[in-house]
Amino acid sequence: MSNNELIEYVENYTYIELQLTMNQALNHYESIEGIDSKYYSQFIPEKAIKQMVPRLAMNYMVSHICTDKHKIQMGVENYIKENYGIDYMKMLLKRSVSDQKIRILILDDFFDVSQLPQNEFWGLVVR
Repeated sequence: MSNNELIEYVENYTYIELQLTMNQALNHYESIEGIDSKYYSQFIPEKAIKQMVPRLAMNYMVSHICTDKHKIQMGVENYIKENYGIDYMKMLLKRSVSDQKIRILILDDFFDVSQLPQNEFWGLVVR
C-alpha cells in the first residue's frame, strides 16, 4: 500500500468511526432529552467532523506506524473511543443545538401538519 493509499484509508476509516460515534451520541442524547432526533440531527456538526478527520488520522498515523488494514481499523476505533468518544460528540451536539432552534422546528412541523384538511389533522392529533 502506497503512502497516499494508506493516508486515504486511515482518513476514510477515521471518518466512519467518527460518524458511528456521533450516531451513538445522537441516540444517547435523544434518550436523555426525550426529543426525536429528527429535530436536532440537522445540527450535527458534519463540517466539524470532516475538519477533524485529517488531523485525527495524521495524529493516529504518527503514533501508530502500521500498514495492516485490520490493525489500522482496530487502532483507529480505539483511538476515537479513547479521545473523541460519545461524551465528546455530545459536547459538539450541545454546542450546535439550542432549545430555540428545536422549538422552531417542532412548531414548523406542527403548522405543516395543521395545513392538512381538518378531518386528517384531527385524526393525527387524536391518535
